[in-house]
Amino acid sequence: MAQVEQHPDVAELARLIQALAEATGRPTQERQAAALGVPDASLSYYRRGKRVPTHSTLVKMLQQAQVPPGEQLRYLQLRERAASAGTAPDEPEPQPTMEPATERAPRSWRALVVALLCCLVLGVGIGVVLLFMRDRAPAATACDRYEVTAETLALRTPSGAVTGSYLNRGQRVTVQRRGSDSSRKYWYVVADDKREGWVLPAPEWWHPICQSA
Repeated sequence: MAQVEQHPDVAELARLIQALAEATGRPTQERQAAALGVPDASLSYYRRGKRVPTHSTLVKMLQQAQVPPGEQLRYLQLRERAASAGTAPDEPEPQPTMEPATERAPRSWRALVVALLCCLVLGVGIGVVLLFMRDRAPAATACDRYEVTAETLALRTPSGAVTGSYLNRGQRVTVQRRGSDSSRKYWYVVADDKREGWVLPAPEWWHPICQSA
């Protein structure tokens, strides 16, 4: 069977690619292909004129071989003529591969976890603020005037220790603060006689007099 003669442009391109591979200085075709950034089998086709590299592949090879931009044009023009000759069809351009769903999933889960954590932190922050406001703001209907109904009512320190001073039955006080820094069960009061301290509020020891005052 007679051997088909190559188109001149195809043969010239194959010769230039052969020279390009040898110019890498690598001893084997496998290493020459690695230096030019193409597979070993593809370089074998290119240098024998069996295939014409795609435009992007040839550009990559020229860049890997550090061919000056002005000289690259010669290769690219010859490549266009060789490709249109029909004797050595272009190698198909590699198709972009879709990123597997299993690779996208971790990022999606991370985004979901971050969003949930942000919502949790925001919810906790709002809850703390509302709790603080509830504890600090006195109720609209709270009564601050009380009259002692027990025989005596001990005045205490913020932690609850008795000071030795007592309020007697019938004395009236004004509540200045509900709850101390060390305990929420003691109230700070100022008596009409100017004595002051913390007391343990209980309905059996005093009663509000706001409506009757």
